[in-house]
Amino acid sequence: MISQEKISEIRDRASIVEIISDYVALKKAGRNYIGLCPFHGEKTPSFTVSAEKGIFHCFGCQTGGNVFNFLMKHDHLSFPEAVERIAKRYGIVIPRDAHSPANANESLYRVNELVAAHYHRLLGHPSAGKRARDYLISRGITEESAERFLLGFALAGGSGLVRLLKNEKMAVHDAVRLGLLDERSGRALYEKFFARLMFPIFNAAGKVIAFGGRVLDGGVPKYLNCRETPLFHKGSTLYGLHQAKEAIRKAD
Repeated sequence: MISQEKISEIRDRASIVEIISDYVALKKAGRNYIGLCPFHGEKTPSFTVSAEKGIFHCFGCQTGGNVFNFLMKHDHLSFPEAVERIAKRYGIVIPRDAHSPANANESLYRVNELVAAHYHRLLGHPSAGKRARDYLISRGITEESAERFLLGFALAGGSGLVRLLKNEKMAVHDAVRLGLLDERSGRALYEKFFARLMFPIFNAAGKVIAFGGRVLDGGVPKYLNCRETPLFHKGSTLYGLHQAKEAIRKAD
Protein backbone atom coordinates (compact mmCIF):
# COMPACT_ATOMS: atom_id res chain seq x y z
CA MET A 1 0.00 0.00 0.00
CA ILE A 2 1.04 3.61 -0.61
CA SER A 3 1.32 5.58 2.61
CA GLN A 4 -0.94 8.56 3.22
CA GLU A 5 2.15 10.74 3.63
CA LYS A 6 3.40 9.76 0.18
CA ILE A 7 -0.04 10.32 -1.36
CA SER A 8 -0.12 13.81 0.14
CA GLU A 9 3.37 14.53 -1.19
CA ILE A 10 2.36 13.46 -4.69
CA ARG A 11 -0.85 15.52 -4.60
CA ASP A 12 1.02 18.60 -3.38
CA ARG A 13 3.75 18.27 -6.02
CA ALA A 14 1.33 17.75 -8.90
CA SER A 15 0.00 20.68 -10.91
CA ILE A 16 -3.67 19.97 -11.52
CA VAL A 17 -3.73 22.63 -14.24
CA GLU A 18 -0.77 21.05 -16.02
CA ILE A 19 -2.26 17.56 -15.89
CA ILE A 20 -5.80 18.50 -16.92
CA SER A 21 -4.37 20.64 -19.73
CA ASP A 22 -3.24 17.38 -21.35
CA TYR A 23 -6.94 16.64 -21.90
CA VAL A 24 -8.74 19.99 -21.86
CA ALA A 25 -7.91 23.34 -23.47
CA LEU A 26 -7.95 25.59 -20.41
CA LYS A 27 -8.17 29.37 -20.42
CA LYS A 28 -7.31 31.67 -17.51
CA ALA A 29 -10.39 33.29 -16.00
CA GLY A 30 -9.57 35.35 -12.93
CA ARG A 31 -7.99 33.11 -10.29
CA ASN A 32 -9.23 29.92 -11.98
CA TYR A 33 -9.12 28.22 -15.37
CA ILE A 34 -12.11 27.25 -17.52
CA GLY A 35 -12.70 24.90 -20.42
CA LEU A 36 -15.18 22.55 -22.04
CA CYS A 37 -16.01 19.66 -19.74
CA PRO A 38 -14.44 16.37 -20.90
CA PHE A 39 -17.15 14.36 -19.14
CA HIS A 40 -20.21 15.60 -21.02
CA GLY A 41 -20.90 17.40 -24.27
CA GLU A 42 -21.21 21.17 -24.04
CA LYS A 43 -20.60 24.26 -26.16
CA THR A 44 -20.25 26.81 -23.35
CA PRO A 45 -17.43 26.16 -20.84
CA SER A 46 -18.70 25.15 -17.42
CA PHE A 47 -15.62 23.22 -16.33
CA THR A 48 -13.38 25.06 -13.85
CA VAL A 49 -9.99 24.25 -12.37
CA SER A 50 -8.53 25.88 -9.27
CA ALA A 51 -4.75 25.77 -9.07
CA GLU A 52 -4.83 27.20 -5.54
CA LYS A 53 -7.21 24.57 -4.17
CA GLY A 54 -6.00 21.73 -6.40
CA ILE A 55 -9.52 20.81 -7.49
CA PHE A 56 -11.76 20.80 -10.57
CA HIS A 57 -15.53 21.16 -10.85
CA CYS A 58 -18.07 21.12 -13.66
CA PHE A 59 -21.18 23.19 -13.06
CA GLY A 60 -22.91 21.34 -15.89
CA CYS A 61 -22.62 17.69 -14.82
CA GLN A 62 -21.51 18.32 -11.22
CA THR A 63 -18.38 16.20 -11.59
CA GLY A 64 -15.48 17.32 -9.43
CA GLY A 65 -12.58 16.35 -7.21
CA ASN A 66 -8.80 16.46 -7.04
CA VAL A 67 -6.17 15.49 -9.58
CA PHE A 68 -6.44 11.79 -8.69
CA ASN A 69 -10.22 11.85 -9.17
CA PHE A 70 -9.79 13.43 -12.60
CA LEU A 71 -7.48 10.71 -13.90
CA MET A 72 -9.57 7.96 -12.33
CA LYS A 73 -12.70 9.16 -14.11
CA HIS A 74 -11.16 10.24 -17.40
CA ASP A 75 -8.74 7.33 -17.92
CA HIS A 76 -10.71 4.72 -15.96
CA LEU A 77 -7.89 4.13 -13.48
CA SER A 78 -7.99 2.74 -9.98
CA PHE A 79 -6.85 5.07 -7.20
CA PRO A 80 -3.39 3.43 -6.87
CA GLU A 81 -2.93 3.58 -10.66
CA ALA A 82 -3.75 7.30 -10.70
CA VAL A 83 -1.33 7.96 -7.83
CA GLU A 84 1.44 5.98 -9.53
CA ARG A 85 0.96 7.73 -12.87
CA ILE A 86 1.30 11.18 -11.31
CA ALA A 87 4.26 10.06 -9.19
CA LYS A 88 6.04 8.82 -12.31
CA ARG A 89 5.35 12.09 -14.12
CA TYR A 90 6.96 14.14 -11.37
CA GLY A 91 9.81 11.76 -10.65
CA ILE A 92 8.54 10.75 -7.21
CA VAL A 93 9.66 7.32 -6.04
CA ILE A 94 7.05 5.24 -4.23
CA PRO A 95 8.68 2.84 -1.73
CA ARG A 96 7.40 -0.70 -2.10
CA ASP A 97 7.46 -3.85 -0.07
CA ALA A 98 9.52 -6.25 -2.17
CA HIS A 99 7.06 -9.02 -1.30
CA SER A 100 3.90 -7.08 -2.10
CA PRO A 101 1.66 -8.38 -4.95
CA ALA A 102 1.93 -5.05 -6.79
CA ASN A 103 5.71 -5.23 -6.82
CA ALA A 104 5.72 -8.88 -7.86
CA ASN A 105 3.37 -8.17 -10.76
CA GLU A 106 5.46 -5.28 -12.06
CA SER A 107 8.04 -7.65 -13.52
CA LEU A 108 5.24 -9.52 -15.30
CA TYR A 109 3.94 -6.31 -16.85
CA ARG A 110 7.44 -5.48 -18.08
CA VAL A 111 7.78 -8.88 -19.75
CA ASN A 112 4.42 -8.47 -21.50
CA GLU A 113 5.35 -4.97 -22.65
CA LEU A 114 8.67 -6.21 -24.06
CA VAL A 115 7.11 -9.18 -25.85
CA ALA A 116 4.25 -7.09 -27.28
CA ALA A 117 6.76 -4.63 -28.76
CA HIS A 118 8.81 -7.55 -30.13
CA TYR A 119 5.83 -9.17 -31.86
CA HIS A 120 4.84 -5.76 -33.24
CA ARG A 121 8.32 -5.26 -34.72
CA LEU A 122 8.14 -8.69 -36.35
CA LEU A 123 4.82 -7.75 -37.97
CA GLY A 124 6.52 -4.72 -39.51
CA HIS A 125 9.58 -6.66 -40.71
CA PRO A 126 9.81 -6.31 -44.52
CA SER A 127 10.02 -10.05 -45.19
CA ALA A 128 9.18 -11.92 -41.97
CA GLY A 129 5.95 -10.01 -41.38
CA LYS A 130 4.73 -9.74 -44.98
CA ARG A 131 2.40 -12.73 -44.80
CA ALA A 132 0.67 -11.38 -41.70
CA ARG A 133 0.44 -7.87 -43.15
CA ASP A 134 -1.11 -9.24 -46.34
CA TYR A 135 -3.68 -11.07 -44.22
CA LEU A 136 -4.57 -7.87 -42.38
CA ILE A 137 -5.01 -6.03 -45.67
CA SER A 138 -7.27 -8.82 -46.96
CA ARG A 139 -9.46 -8.39 -43.88
CA GLY A 140 -9.66 -4.63 -44.27
CA ILE A 141 -7.54 -3.88 -41.19
CA THR A 142 -5.60 -0.67 -41.72
CA GLU A 143 -2.04 0.07 -40.67
CA GLU A 144 -3.45 2.67 -38.28
CA SER A 145 -5.58 0.04 -36.54
CA ALA A 146 -2.63 -2.35 -36.34
CA GLU A 147 -0.63 0.40 -34.64
CA ARG A 148 -3.45 1.37 -32.31
CA PHE A 149 -4.02 -2.19 -31.11
CA LEU A 150 -0.28 -3.03 -31.23
CA LEU A 151 -0.91 -6.09 -33.39
CA GLY A 152 2.04 -8.39 -33.91
CA PHE A 153 3.23 -11.60 -35.49
CA ALA A 154 4.75 -14.74 -33.97
CA LEU A 155 7.11 -16.42 -36.42
CA ALA A 156 6.57 -20.01 -37.55
CA GLY A 157 10.02 -21.06 -36.39
CA GLY A 158 9.81 -19.25 -33.08
CA SER A 159 10.27 -15.58 -32.28
CA GLY A 160 13.37 -15.83 -30.10
CA LEU A 161 11.63 -14.95 -26.84
CA VAL A 162 14.13 -16.72 -24.58
CA ARG A 163 17.05 -14.90 -26.18
CA LEU A 164 15.13 -11.61 -26.06
CA LEU A 165 14.39 -11.95 -22.34
CA LYS A 166 17.95 -12.92 -21.48
CA ASN A 167 19.36 -10.02 -23.50
CA GLU A 168 17.08 -7.64 -21.60
CA LYS A 169 18.03 -9.33 -18.29
CA MET A 170 14.43 -10.33 -17.57
CA ALA A 171 13.38 -13.53 -15.84
CA VAL A 172 12.50 -16.30 -18.29
CA HIS A 173 10.40 -17.86 -15.53
CA ASP A 174 8.10 -14.82 -15.65
CA ALA A 175 7.33 -15.61 -19.30
CA VAL A 176 6.42 -19.15 -18.24
CA ARG A 177 4.07 -17.77 -15.57
CA LEU A 178 2.49 -15.57 -18.24
CA GLY A 179 1.88 -18.48 -20.60
CA LEU A 180 4.25 -17.14 -23.28
CA LEU A 181 6.67 -20.01 -22.80
CA ASP A 182 6.00 -23.57 -21.72
CA GLU A 183 8.20 -26.31 -20.38
CA ARG A 184 8.00 -30.07 -20.36
CA SER A 185 9.85 -32.46 -18.12
CA GLY A 186 13.30 -33.12 -19.50
CA ARG A 187 12.83 -30.76 -22.45
CA ALA A 188 13.85 -27.20 -23.20
CA LEU A 189 11.47 -24.27 -23.06
CA TYR A 190 9.32 -23.74 -26.13
CA GLU A 191 7.17 -20.83 -27.25
CA LYS A 192 3.40 -21.00 -26.88
CA PHE A 193 2.65 -18.97 -30.01
CA PHE A 194 4.06 -19.50 -33.49
CA ALA A 195 2.84 -18.64 -37.00
CA ARG A 196 0.05 -16.54 -35.51
CA LEU A 197 -1.21 -13.00 -35.77
CA MET A 198 -0.85 -11.67 -32.22
CA PHE A 199 -3.36 -9.55 -30.32
CA PRO A 200 -2.12 -8.02 -27.05
CA ILE A 201 -4.87 -7.78 -24.45
CA PHE A 202 -4.80 -4.59 -22.38
CA ASN A 203 -6.37 -3.75 -19.05
CA ALA A 204 -8.26 -0.48 -18.56
CA ALA A 205 -5.04 1.27 -17.56
CA GLY A 206 -3.39 0.40 -20.87
CA LYS A 207 -1.04 -2.30 -19.60
CA VAL A 208 -0.60 -5.53 -21.57
CA ILE A 209 -1.94 -8.40 -19.46
CA ALA A 210 -2.13 -11.27 -21.96
CA PHE A 211 -2.07 -12.27 -25.63
CA GLY A 212 -4.31 -13.97 -28.12
CA GLY A 213 -3.13 -15.47 -31.40
CA ARG A 214 -4.89 -16.39 -34.66
CA VAL A 215 -3.55 -18.79 -37.26
CA LEU A 216 -3.24 -17.50 -40.82
CA ASP A 217 -4.06 -20.80 -42.50
CA GLY A 218 -6.30 -23.74 -41.67
CA GLY A 219 -4.41 -24.78 -38.56
CA VAL A 220 -6.07 -25.56 -35.25
CA PRO A 221 -6.91 -24.21 -32.85
CA LYS A 222 -7.91 -21.20 -34.90
CA TYR A 223 -7.61 -18.94 -31.86
CA LEU A 224 -5.27 -19.47 -28.95
CA ASN A 225 -5.20 -17.39 -25.77
CA CYS A 226 -2.82 -17.26 -22.84
CA ARG A 227 -4.01 -19.20 -19.83
CA GLU A 228 -5.18 -17.33 -16.75
CA THR A 229 -2.31 -15.67 -14.90
CA PRO A 230 -1.83 -13.28 -11.97
CA LEU A 231 -2.56 -10.48 -14.49
CA PHE A 232 -5.22 -12.06 -16.69
CA HIS A 233 -8.65 -13.38 -15.70
CA LYS A 234 -10.77 -14.20 -18.73
CA GLY A 235 -14.13 -13.55 -17.10
CA SER A 236 -13.19 -10.01 -16.07
CA THR A 237 -11.36 -8.82 -19.19
CA LEU A 238 -12.94 -7.16 -22.23
CA TYR A 239 -10.76 -6.96 -25.34
CA GLY A 240 -10.44 -3.46 -26.78
CA LEU A 241 -11.76 -1.66 -23.69
CA HIS A 242 -8.64 0.46 -23.29
CA GLN A 243 -8.77 1.65 -26.91
CA ALA A 244 -12.53 2.30 -26.69
CA LYS A 245 -12.45 4.35 -23.48
CA GLU A 246 -12.56 7.72 -25.21
CA ALA A 247 -15.53 6.73 -27.38
CA ILE A 248 -17.32 5.33 -24.33
CA ARG A 249 -16.69 8.53 -22.41
CA LYS A 250 -18.10 10.67 -25.23
CA ALA A 251 -21.16 8.42 -25.50
CA ASP A 252 -21.81 8.92 -21.79
